[in-house]
Amino acid sequence: MRNGLPEPELQSKILDDHGRFIGYGDLAYPEFKVLVEYDGQQHRTDAVQYHEDGIRHDELLAAGWKHIRVDKESPRFGQLSAPVRARQALHARGWRP
Repeated sequence: MRNGLPEPELQSKILDDHGRFIGYGDLAYPEFKVLVEYDGQQHRTDAVQYHEDGIRHDELLAAGWKHIRVDKESPRFGQLSAPVRARQALHARGWRP
């Protein structure tokens, strides 16, 4: 929000078009189907978690969500930062400040 983005829903319940539960999203903009999530270490070091994340990512895309994933190596500033990527995704989906 410090970057001029709308307030996201936190830990939002994400459903597909048939009402099937996909998961909870860290920072969600359901109106625009944009989801920003932080992947901690366990998302890459735990084989089961890594596998489940891949399936969940595919399910989100199939349900029409733009899934923006960031981790500790993600840039904090510039074109590849989470706020800029979220702004671009929201604009592409019709959001206007």
